[in-house]
Amino acid sequence: MMNDTKLSRSESLFLIGSAVLIMLIVSTSSPLYPFNVWDDVNVYFTVGREMLRGIVPYRDLYEQKGPLFLMLYAVSALISRKSFLGIWIFECISACFFSIMAWKTVKLCVKDLPRMAIGLVPVYVSAVFTIGMFNFGGNTEEFGISLLSMVMYIAVKMILKGKYEIPDRKEALICGITASVLFWSKYTLIGFIAAFILVIIYRAVRGKAFRKLGSDILFFLIGFLSVTLVVSIYFIANHALDSLWEVYFYNNIFKYYTDVKYTGIFGNPLFKFFVVPFLCLADSCRVNPDYCLYLILSLAGAFFFPKPYRKQVIPFFLFTFIVSMKFVFTKNTYLYYYGYILAVFFVFALILICRGYAFIVKLESHREKLVKWLSVFVMSVLMINLLYMCKNTYLLKEKKEELTVYEFGKIINETSDPKILTFDIIDGGFYLAADVSPCNRYFTYMNFIENNHEATEEQDRLISEGYFDYIITYSDVYDWEGYEMIAEGIDPMSDFTKDRFLVRYCLYQRSSSSS
Repeated sequence: MMNDTKLSRSESLFLIGSAVLIMLIVSTSSPLYPFNVWDDVNVYFTVGREMLRGIVPYRDLYEQKGPLFLMLYAVSALISRKSFLGIWIFECISACFFSIMAWKTVKLCVKDLPRMAIGLVPVYVSAVFTIGMFNFGGNTEEFGISLLSMVMYIAVKMILKGKYEIPDRKEALICGITASVLFWSKYTLIGFIAAFILVIIYRAVRGKAFRKLGSDILFFLIGFLSVTLVVSIYFIANHALDSLWEVYFYNNIFKYYTDVKYTGIFGNPLFKFFVVPFLCLADSCRVNPDYCLYLILSLAGAFFFPKPYRKQVIPFFLFTFIVSMKFVFTKNTYLYYYGYILAVFFVFALILICRGYAFIVKLESHREKLVKWLSVFVMSVLMINLLYMCKNTYLLKEKKEELTVYEFGKIINETSDPKILTFDIIDGGFYLAADVSPCNRYFTYMNFIENNHEATEEQDRLISEGYFDYIITYSDVYDWEGYEMIAEGIDPMSDFTKDRFLVRYCLYQRSSSSS
């Protein structure tokens, strides 16, 4: 079974148009929204903006995300320095690519596929992008699933070709480039490609295709090293390779962890290695029931794949999924959006649904009428999904100037060349709203900052010296000498759980007596 996957012009336009419309609603980087309130992406944007001024990440500004991803935010700042328009454009490109690769994978796998089944793709895309893990839009996992959707297409195509077939050189090159982009963005996202490589080696050895395997390895390395070279040249030119190693690798591996001490069986290394990832996945499913449903449908899609290929698809799905999960939940550190990258497997759910769609249409004698009603149903599901399941729409009612970041920004701008710090809060856009550059390396709170003594010591020392003009926090309990709280703001918020709550911000100012 190897169906033609070429897209017609109308198919491409439909997929691109629907993806852009979806991103208008689901991502708060969209022009429809007043602001992207996700603290993580605001940090990336702050660093990206400063890179255009010659600031080097890690060396001059501390951030834990990969250099290539920060470069993406720097490029987006070229498009718009004072808004998230640039990153939204990249999100649209990513969503369009994700949509196209999903449909190409379906066309590859489903025989006698009705043309109108393409209407299921926007429903699928909206479902993936309205999971709570998507949050407000603009994180690495969002772009990662789009890149991996292409690798998934290559993998499924390989399986359908034959028992011991492996990708060609062009596909190996694509996989190498994709692996390198992900590695230099967030290296825990490369689990699927790592598992896929092992599958390729196994198939090549069983099929005695050693020459083709050697060619694939060569082209994979060419692709991987081409991106690595770009990153390396940037840090070598800026004499910052040591900072790259220290922050992106050493600190992320050895200092990015919780202080929770596991006892009993939970403290057993083997238990933590083999069982904890499944517990993290289970908790992700508990917090996001829609995510759990899509995983179940995806597993069903693998087990009910067309019979001639089932014996290959099921082991492939289980092996690559488990390895991907292990990479994602690599230690005892767990945040709710980590498992979002596993959404790349949801294409198996889409394949299953499209097969059911094709089967129903084939059975019905009055096909035109049935297709019409199915289309109405599909579009209704799409709209309900976007308007009800998307957790971000509450922000559409908010006015930009009434958000706390902009209210604080007005106050901060009353001071000439102000120095600010977001202390117990990850930068939620305060540098952007005030259009202020960071004035110290540890310019914001970061996850597990308590494990980085250099960061806490720098911030405490500078506060004690009265270095900052303003400090933004969540709390009003701080009694710093020479500072007083002058303003507070309360904004609505919705986190990965989709629960609505209010978040409080406090603005401290250095008192005139300490100036």
